[in-house]
Amino acid sequence: MDQSLVEKDGLLTDLIEYHKLILDLSNRLIIAFRRIIFVDLLVASILLCVLCFQLVMFSGSSVIIYFAYVFYIIAILTQVSFFSYFGSIMSYESELVCEAIYCSNWYEVSPKIRKMLLLCMMRAQLPVNINAGFMQASLPTLRAVSFNS
Repeated sequence: MDQSLVEKDGLLTDLIEYHKLILDLSNRLIIAFRRIIFVDLLVASILLCVLCFQLVMFSGSSVIIYFAYVFYIIAILTQVSFFSYFGSIMSYESELVCEAIYCSNWYEVSPKIRKMLLLCMMRAQLPVNINAGFMQASLPTLRAVSFNS
């Protein structure tokens, strides 16, 4: 067997194991923070609705109260945007794994490693998403929460 082929097999085996470790870690983190993210998104949605209602009801009152409501709305949206942004990044990066495997020189490795890469590609077609109840922490969810409130 060619020495470079053995090196490629060893390197790809290490990368596949590392990928499995990252998937396991991401699943553990999602399970650990699922309730927190759900409550945060739900409370933020309710607060945004209430604040927008109060903003409309007290539109003729003091300018200071108006700016207080606006800054509070901005603070809530900023907090929700952190979960949403990193959830979208996580999903996007997990989708790139399949493309990266396909663009690699997979045809130069042993059949055993090809099968492992094929399994990785099949798993990578399902992106890692932070699902919190019926919501998903992503930028489209942030947009929906912002516009529906």
